[in-house]
Amino acid sequence: MTAIPKPEQVADRFAIDELLDTYAHALDTKNWDLFRTLFTDDCLLDYTHEGGVRGSVDDALAWLSSALAPFDMIQHIVANRLVEIDGDEARVRAYVFSPLGLPDGSGGLTFVLSGGNYEDRLRRTPDGWRFTSRTARSAWFHAGLRGAAQPPIAQR
Repeated sequence: MTAIPKPEQVADRFAIDELLDTYAHALDTKNWDLFRTLFTDDCLLDYTHEGGVRGSVDDALAWLSSALAPFDMIQHIVANRLVEIDGDEARVRAYVFSPLGLPDGSGGLTFVLSGGNYEDRLRRTPDGWRFTSRTARSAWFHAGLRGAAQPPIAQR
């Protein structure tokens, strides 16, 4: 049986969830200023399993902003989070599902779908929890599905 968590453990977990959600939101809205605030100065990001870079926040930002630029629709859905907190350090593993929509030139979208997981290390800082490392690992990838750019309007 799991022990009842202490209030500070619950607060840490909420703050860590918020960090993961804010990362996804920053990517999906291409808010690179917000993105930059989520990491420690010495953070190492590794997107090599997705065909990207391994390096600093600046390296990752350059690659991500270029890689995501062509897409009109971006969603990163982070789920099944496993969080281990040890004082001011934490490890997080979470699944990610990411549908991306590329304009097809006729008002529709061509979709790229991918799934995988994030492996993170976090540190509590004076500004809250921040990533000290993030590794993105793709487990599968599918491209070329076609769909409408907007949801269909219900007929009455």
